[in-house]
Amino acid sequence: MQWRNSRDRWGAAHKALHWTMAALILALLGVGFVMANLLPDSAWQLKLSVYQWHKAGGLLALALVGGRLVWRGIGGPVPGYPAGAPAWQRRTAALAHVALYAAMIAMPATGYLMASASSFPVLTWTALPDPLGQNERLEALFGRAHMVLGLVFAGLIALHGSAALKHHLVDRQDVLKRMLPGRRP
Repeated sequence: MQWRNSRDRWGAAHKALHWTMAALILALLGVGFVMANLLPDSAWQLKLSVYQWHKAGGLLALALVGGRLVWRGIGGPVPGYPAGAPAWQRRTAALAHVALYAAMIAMPATGYLMASASSFPVLTWTALPDPLGQNERLEALFGRAHMVLGLVFAGLIALHGSAALKHHLVDRQDVLKRMLPGRRP
């Protein structure tokens, strides 16, 4: 098992971070939709519990993206694009990856700031800094940003997955195989 990246494949550490974060982020997006749209206010105890787990998961995602950025810097080279990929595809892929990383940072940041401005503690089971204090206007602002970013993030994830499947199924390139656990291109 190769832990570090090489010029032609992702290492095991990067794959583990990628798929762990993918599962966590998809779960957080799903739970976020359910708690914001489907849980009735009458189930306030359940809703409070789900919100706490959602916020803890968001902070975990933020920590993992920090680790992922560090590993990207020290884990070896970033594997290159498939041979013959047009320049526009390379630029689009690079821009999409920057947008995904920005969303991985902005989502938990806006969630944290929204929670900080609300009348509830950021997390009920541990003390975290509360930089904003209760402020309904800021809570609404960061809440709206968090919701819009969630929709944009879901779209970016769909685009990312669709592009990987297109390269795999249509172009017959090894882009997806390079990221799958235990697979060699």
